[in-house]
This record gives sequence, structure tokens and C-alpha cells, in this order.
Amino acid sequence: MAMGIKRNINSSEVLRVAEPPNERPPFYSRHNRVRTMPIVNAMGTRGFYLFASQQSFDMFKNTGFKQAKLNAEGVGIPLFHMLESYDIVAWFLKKKPVYIVHKFIIQKLDDPPPYTESKLVLQDDELCLYKVPFCEIFQKMRFSSCTYSFKFPFHPEGSDASYELVDNYNFQNYKTLISGQDLAWKSDLDFTFEAWDYKLCLDSGKKTPIATYSTQDCDYLPKKTFKCANLFIQEETGPEALGNTSVAWLTQILACQGVLIHRIIRDSF
Repeated sequence: MAMGIKRNINSSEVLRVAEPPNERPPFYSRHNRVRTMPIVNAMGTRGFYLFASQQSFDMFKNTGFKQAKLNAEGVGIPLFHMLESYDIVAWFLKKKPVYIVHKFIIQKLDDPPPYTESKLVLQDDELCLYKVPFCEIFQKMRFSSCTYSFKFPFHPEGSDASYELVDNYNFQNYKTLISGQDLAWKSDLDFTFEAWDYKLCLDSGKKTPIATYSTQDCDYLPKKTFKCANLFIQEETGPEALGNTSVAWLTQILACQGVLIHRIIRDSF
């Protein structure tokens, strides 16, 4: 007959049993740097560009696309190119995107194009630069608000993802839901009306911004290529992550929202 074995459990063992498993902190509290992403106009080019870093934009100013030297990190070329749809059906029937955000992707020369819809922009002896559709933005207008839907059907990581940004006309803010968190881009208009700031914070009232859209540090005199705004986005990356290949997925989502806000503000003048 088996004998029962009894053992006293000490307090440290009780604590180990009672403690819940460690959970990763929410995304808005995980960051070790703030990524600066210039929004740029180029003379004679439709839409505008977004760069992964100020250093990347500085390099592009000296080379443009024609003289750009490709590198595996994607420094010196834009990350995004946002374009407006000129299909009038898109604006009224809501079945087609009103804006499309294109992405520039660096690949090895021998690799196949990244997506079915890929445009070859540059190539050298080792690398290729492709421009591909990345994000489709749909619009649904109501009496007191406008809802923008962001869809990423071309990207394997975001093929099923869909995000919304709600423009509340009466409150000068844009509400969104990301990773289960209610967030809002809230306006901080300069009283001189010379600069616009929108800070992305928890809608519950947490003041520390997760991201900021600002026109304060921009080029006021138009040039061939000039900066018209900046996005500042908190991110978990290394200090040398300056090119397109290092931009986190969540940063890309927030950047698509930021460039849309820029477009809305620009169209309001």
C-alpha cells in the first residue's frame, strides 16, 4: 500500500504559485528611442515622401534618385510615397481607396520582386530598389465626422490588418484603436497659426505622446526638395537604425496615419 507523502510548503513557493506569468508591457511603454521621420515635398512630383530618418533625408537631398547609392539598410531613399487617387468613384462610392501609400523596398539583385505589383526604380551590381503599393486608405464621410480605413492587402504581415482613424470635425482630433488601446491624435495649434502639432496619446488622458506630428522644424522657403513636417515616433530599435529596413511594423502603421493627417491639414488651406 502506497504511503502518502506530506510536505510543508514554504512562503516563497506560495508566492511563486500565486504570481501571474510575466506579461509584456503595452506597446506604448516599450521604447528606447524616438524616430524622426521627415515629410518631404519634391518639386515636379505628385504627392509627398516620408523618410525613415533625418539622416536618410539629408543623404537624399544630395543625390536624389538618379545619383542614389543603394545600400542594404535603405539609407538615403524615401520609405513611403503617398499619392491621391484621381478616380472620382473612390471619393463617392467608398469602394476604392482615396489614397495609396507606396513603399520603397531594397532587395538583392537575384531575388524576385517583392510583390506582384512592383516597379523597379533603381538597380546596381548587387541591389535593386522597388516601389510597391503598401497601404490603401478608404474614406467614409458622415455629418459630424469622417472615418478613414487603413488596409494593407499587399503586405504579408498586415494582409488581414485594418485600422481606422476617425476625424471628429468639432474636436480637432483623430481617434484610433491600436493593439486594443484607444488612442487620439490631439491638436496643439500654435497661436501664431505658423505651426501645427498633433500628439498621439492614450485617449484615457495619459499625456506622454507616443507619436507627434509637427510642422515647427520645416523648410519655409521652397526648394527642389524641402521638408514640410516631421513625425516623431517612439520605437524599440538600435541607435543606428536609420534606414528603411529597420522601421518597425507598428511605426509604419502610425506613419501612415501621420502622413494622412499631413494631407488633411495641407488640403484645409
